[in-house]
Amino acid sequence: MSGVVITLRTFAGQLVGASRTDANGRFRFANLTPGQYRLEETDPPGYTSPPGSPNLVLFQVTAGQEMTINFADQALPTATPTLTPSPTATPNTGRIYGRVWNDRNRNGTPDVNEPGLTGVTIVLHRDVLGDQKLQPDDIVMAIMVTGADGVFSFEQLTPGSYLVEQVDWPQNVSITPNMIPLVLIARTEYPVFFGDAIEGRQRLPQVWKN
Repeated sequence: MSGVVITLRTFAGQLVGASRTDANGRFRFANLTPGQYRLEETDPPGYTSPPGSPNLVLFQVTAGQEMTINFADQALPTATPTLTPSPTATPNTGRIYGRVWNDRNRNGTPDVNEPGLTGVTIVLHRDVLGDQKLQPDDIVMAIMVTGADGVFSFEQLTPGSYLVEQVDWPQNVSITPNMIPLVLIARTEYPVFFGDAIEGRQRLPQVWKN
């Protein structure tokens, strides 16, 4: 299955990385430091993990070791259609959006002359316990990178507690917190902003034309 979110954390729960499976259902995490890890699969909509295939696997890596971990999913049964007409439900979802910008003067406020940062990874977690802290039980809902002018947006979200995480580039220093907890209410939009200062030379992805 392609597009399935796989999350890797340390045994203590610190995020190491997240990936989506390719067209053949494969994923890979390379250059891991020896130690204990937690690997978690997030079931895609309409699927569930069958008995014997847990979504969370604990494992240990030693130097030079390469190992394979597999996850299995199965489609949920199709609901029996009803002939009873029902009124159209009012949409009860919300939206989280925001921007990552280059905080040149390090004042924590986006100013008119400070550009957005494109290509920064943003991770959306479901705050399962509602404690406003990243815990091992929290679920990765979506991963994206900022677009033009550093903007990002997570659409059609169910109400509840979330954590929005910005993953820093190596040459960046965070001026604002990297983890923003929030409670999303139905039919509302919640803005989140991250400010970074660039310490070294900024290297952005380039597209070459022949």
